[in-house]
Order: sequence, then structure tokens, then C-alpha cells
Amino acid sequence: MNGHENDIAAAIIVNRHPLDILLSSLNYSRVRGCSDYFLSNQIKTVEDIIACGEIEYYINKLIENRGFSPYSGSSGELFSYVDTWQDHCAIHKIPTLLLRYEEMVNDPRRAIVDIHNFMEYPLSEVDKILDASQTRTEKKGIFFWKKKSYNYREMLNPKLTEQFFRIFCKKLIKMGYDPHF
Repeated sequence: MNGHENDIAAAIIVNRHPLDILLSSLNYSRVRGCSDYFLSNQIKTVEDIIACGEIEYYINKLIENRGFSPYSGSSGELFSYVDTWQDHCAIHKIPTLLLRYEEMVNDPRRAIVDIHNFMEYPLSEVDKILDASQTRTEKKGIFFWKKKSYNYREMLNPKLTEQFFRIFCKKLIKMGYDPHF
């Protein structure tokens, strides 16, 4: 944003469950070798962080900072970035498409069709683009780590996430998420 309003033809905003953002951000930080994002500067896998009990530290930081601070920035805190972008686009009359990560993972073809319709591109290339997107997002433990939604449900103990859900219940509902584990 910041002074580039005239450079934006359209905006596609992707929303994702905050606890999955946390887990994915930790994995991405490990892949990138960003030790300063880790407790005591010790790079660990997400699985190791969970196994040794350090995940509680990261969940508390997520709550305290309203986001995973290394990756939050000009778009705003965890629960306001969608509103920030939507408000910005409305003010500057920029067409906007809001997608949810979970829906994109569950039905990637539908997401590609939605994007094509939004951008007014012909649908003749949808299957080719779908095949290419599936190939480029293969699970390799790197950026597209798990390639599924709601990883937190399988990976995190519900007792660890209870406070998160209690604090952010209304905001999770507004984002379209079930505010329970």
C-alpha cells in the first residue's frame, strides 16, 4: 500500500487460520535459517518445538503480538489485515477478491476459476494452470510444507489452544472460522 495506490489494478486477499499461519511461519523460518525468530535462537522443526513443549511460548507470542511478528508488517496485525486491505481497496476503488486458504486447498480448481473470473481471463487454461499449480506446490517439507488445511488440529494439544480460542472467538467467527478446536 503506502503510496502505490495507483499501481494496484486489483487485489486478491488470501485469509488463513491464524494457528496454521503460526505453524507454517515457524516451518518457513526454519527453512530460511532465520534463527532470530526462534526461542534462544535455536532453529528447530515444528515437530521438535511441539515435542519439547516450546510451542506454548510461540502461541503466547502470537496472542501477545496479534501475529507472528517476523511476517506481520504493513498489512497489519493478525485479525485486521483483511479489513485493512478491504478498506484500502474500497477507498481507492480497487476491485477485490477474498479467498480462504482452506477452501483453496480443498478445491483448488474452484479457486483458479474464481481468480480467472475475477481477473476476467478466459477459462480455457484453467486445467493447465491447475496441473501446473499442483506440480509447483508438491509437499517437500519446504515452503509448501504440509499442503493441507487445519494442521493445528492434528499437531497441537487442544489445551494449548484453549486460551487462543477464548480470546479471539469473535474474530475467528468474523473470519469464517469455527471458534472451537
